[in-house]
Amino acid sequence: MERAVVLIGVARSGGLPALQAVARGLDAMRKWAGDQHIPPERCEVLTDEHGSPVHESDVFDAVKRFVELHTVEQLVIYFSGHGVNNNGSEYWLLSEAPDNPNEAVNVARSMRLAERCGIPHVVLVSDACRTAPASIQADDVTGSAIFPNVGVGAVAVSGDVDIFYACRLGEPAYEIADPWEASHSYRALYTEVLAEALDGAYADLRERVTVDGETYDLIRPYPLRKALPDLVTRRIIDLKATMTAVQVPDGKVCSDPGAAWLSRLSLSPGARAPSPSERVSGAPPGPLSGGGGSPPPQSPSAPPSPRYPAPALYRDTWWRSILRGRRRSRRAEPDVVLEFDTDDALEMASPAPRDPARDDAERAVRLLDSPPDLAGTEEAPAALRVRGTTLTDAEAVRGALLSVDKDVVRLVPAGDGPTPVLVRIGSGHCALVPAFGGCLGTLTVENDRLVDVSYVNRESGWPGTDPEYRHRRAWMAAASRYGISWGEETPVEELLDWHAQYGGADPSLDVYLAHALADRGRRDLVTMLLGEDDVPALYDVWLLAREQTDRPVVPPVPLLARSWALLRPAAAQRLPSSLPSHWTLFPAPKLPQLRELLGKEGVM
Repeated sequence: MERAVVLIGVARSGGLPALQAVARGLDAMRKWAGDQHIPPERCEVLTDEHGSPVHESDVFDAVKRFVELHTVEQLVIYFSGHGVNNNGSEYWLLSEAPDNPNEAVNVARSMRLAERCGIPHVVLVSDACRTAPASIQADDVTGSAIFPNVGVGAVAVSGDVDIFYACRLGEPAYEIADPWEASHSYRALYTEVLAEALDGAYADLRERVTVDGETYDLIRPYPLRKALPDLVTRRIIDLKATMTAVQVPDGKVCSDPGAAWLSRLSLSPGARAPSPSERVSGAPPGPLSGGGGSPPPQSPSAPPSPRYPAPALYRDTWWRSILRGRRRSRRAEPDVVLEFDTDDALEMASPAPRDPARDDAERAVRLLDSPPDLAGTEEAPAALRVRGTTLTDAEAVRGALLSVDKDVVRLVPAGDGPTPVLVRIGSGHCALVPAFGGCLGTLTVENDRLVDVSYVNRESGWPGTDPEYRHRRAWMAAASRYGISWGEETPVEELLDWHAQYGGADPSLDVYLAHALADRGRRDLVTMLLGEDDVPALYDVWLLAREQTDRPVVPPVPLLARSWALLRPAAAQRLPSSLPSHWTLFPAPKLPQLRELLGKEGVM
């Protein structure tokens, strides 16, 4: 298999604090590429280590060069540097960002173009923060795509795109002072563990195969993604950073779990895979190392250097096993000092470690998991209700607006498809949402942000009257809001069957399912959600489909905030800027622009 690698390291972005471990992470990934026998001409390294800035055009040109070879079968792109999360979408900040809003990598848009670049397997690795912008300047970073815009018909089959994140949505990625070195050099926590795993340091990740009489081990993407949260947790504990560092790796793997691989590890004659307590030869020394004496004496350790301030501790799987008393002691490992056991952990954990994203999602489920309120909507062909705030006003160019109360809009929709409605809530913020004939739509607002839109039958309340459906949908919406993969373990067929049962009654499922299918590399199935060509399509479903046909879309803006990163630049420039919110919400001053958009079928 012909492979290529682009390694990007940016320690300094604009006026942000300089990162200390970028060069160390690049060295680890460069060593991995060499060990994998990827030739130097197929390994492009872009770094500001020697004072030269890294520009978006440098990254684009490097990627384009490998795409235009038409022989590369796997392309790995690694980034270490500052990152930011704008409305649920990631941006890698290059040297001149955030001062130049274009000098960043729009990860979502790049992944979209990577699918049709002609390379069968593209892997993105992001050792960067996924926190919200710390300033208005960073909030206006728009970024650029780093893949060429290859026409949809130019490639026969879409490629698989996997992405590995150093942390969850909303969390920082850490550099941690090395407790074994008196100089307090910093370690790129995620990259260090990732590189060890790719080098075969963890036995459970090594899959032994024999092909044409040759036996070797493979490291595959899906098992690696599943293992990294536990491995990074252990490393944080070993580095004595448990009271300050919160980092749970995440990712999305779309490649074939039985075919795709990231590392091929040759075996010496008679070699066996290492036990869990062992490392392969050449792995960097550290607290988990299995050989060679006790760790060096500890010097006072500087606190971790977060790329943004750390939230509270998380409740990861490994932590839960400790706190519930299921010992996973390392006492049996040779020459490894056990930092603490169950009793020590319970004593240290005050308060107990938490998983902020999951805790927030579970709280959001309780907010969303409630029966529909049909009061006051009996006589209207269609209605929208706002909960969590009051309703100030509503407008609908198409269809007939019957009345607006303090929390209900009643209207006669236009035609069989969705009718866009402009609503203003008590804070003055505005939203463009679709109304459907025979349906009651519920807009849930929390802290002046639109967190969900759902629909039920206006007369019966179905499927909101089904507790099992209601709870599952509430979790789906809450997980989407907090960046948790809600459908990853569910077979695609089961998701489609569930949608076939309930999607006709709750069109918002189209939006959530479209994102879930796109995350799994199944944009071909998103096209099935578009419906008939003469019926307006929901904007997000149209945007996520493999091919964007020339058809009307409703409303004239993306519904979920995370969809905005996928807009073509020209389309994005025509739309008003939105607020941080799960579902798209606009500030009051944008009302004139929204009124202008409301009368249009689409903006493409």
